[in-house]
Amino acid sequence: MFNFLYKLGHKIQDEELVLEVIELFPGDESKGYVPAYTLNILLKNKKIGHLNLRIGEDTNLKYYSGNIAYKIEEPFRGNSYAVKACNLAKDIFIKHGLNTIYITCNPDNFASKRVCEKLGAKYLETVNVPIEHEIYRKGEKQKCRFEWLIA
Repeated sequence: MFNFLYKLGHKIQDEELVLEVIELFPGDESKGYVPAYTLNILLKNKKIGHLNLRIGEDTNLKYYSGNIAYKIEEPFRGNSYAVKACNLAKDIFIKHGLNTIYITCNPDNFASKRVCEKLGAKYLETVNVPIEHEIYRKGEKQKCRFEWLIA
């Protein structure tokens, strides 16, 4: 059983953003899913996006799904909120013993690539998603892989 170090409602904040834990997913070994946190990204008490932090080090995370996913709602894009939120979330990974975080994105997702650059993540390669992978069935055929050293 995975030990979540942060509980529902836990908040991490700086002078601008608040991250609030809204979901704890224990994982599903049968499907190859690792434990994960979902956090809302709040700006002045208004939800502007969310983060999904996947706690693990398997091949799927390193090549296709990544340890972290982020989404900023359209009206709030262009303000580096994803970068700021990812930096705020680093301690969660570190406290779970992860120092290297893998981020993946579709090759045409230039905004996500820019987030990776701003974080200081290193581009590793673009890989083809295996046909049998669930994200391939969703139409995602390739992933750009980035490595973010956080500690």
